[in-house]
Amino acid sequence: MTHPVLRYRVVPVFLALFAVLGLPSTANAACDLPVGAEELHGALAAGEAAYGNDVDAFVAAERRVSAAVPCLLQPLTPADAARVHRIVALRAYVERDPPRTVAAFAAARVAEPTYTLPLTLVPEGNPARADYVAVDVSAPKTLAVPPPTSGGLLFDGSPGLARPQAWPTIVQVITPDQSVAASAYVWPGDPLPLYATAATPKPTKNAAGRTLAFVGAGSALAAGGVYLAAFVVATDLRSNAGEMSREEGEVLQDQANGLVLTSAGLGVVALGSGIAAAISLPW
Repeated sequence: MTHPVLRYRVVPVFLALFAVLGLPSTANAACDLPVGAEELHGALAAGEAAYGNDVDAFVAAERRVSAAVPCLLQPLTPADAARVHRIVALRAYVERDPPRTVAAFAAARVAEPTYTLPLTLVPEGNPARADYVAVDVSAPKTLAVPPPTSGGLLFDGSPGLARPQAWPTIVQVITPDQSVAASAYVWPGDPLPLYATAATPKPTKNAAGRTLAFVGAGSALAAGGVYLAAFVVATDLRSNAGEMSREEGEVLQDQANGLVLTSAGLGVVALGSGIAAAISLPW
């Protein structure tokens, strides 16, 4: 039997934000009455006491826990998250769902590594004890998630920006004042609660930088062209020095000198523009 899908609780300020942005709300009508830590602890204790003694009472307690998670008022501690995972795992075990049993137990072990499954909860010889340690959690694989624009994320009571890939997690969206904006029990592949994320801007070229780059390139080409013209004039002057008057020679010499100076000036412009463009443009 598959566990009921846990919906997300979103406080009114986030509902308003979703409405403004046109995003679909995942708020659950059952969360009109938020759940505090004391109520969650009561449901967890009832489930732990009923397991192995009263199946109906245990199932009812597990349902209370599952319904409480999306409506939590406070951030979970890792120990409380581990208790939730254990109850979910035991419910999966009762329903003969081995994949979810071992996955939820693995999540509990990661959240609370020092916890030892007590014999009063799961007696010696009960196959659930083997299920508890069936998954290797020494090197968990995670999937990075985008950071919220403000506040943070908790995964099983610990802050982070990565969710486990192989087992479930309780994710909570936390506001800057440390209140809970959304909570959800998510299995691998389930979507996270909706929250505002900051889009990572792609580097864009600065308009001034582009202009400087074009000016530099154009100046460099012009400098080369002018210097070539100066070279042609100087060559002509040397080749025909004996066939022209002194006045003609001086005119050609002045032209060559002027072209060389112009080329040098354009070269300086090209160099300066290139340096300025390199500073202005993102690389």
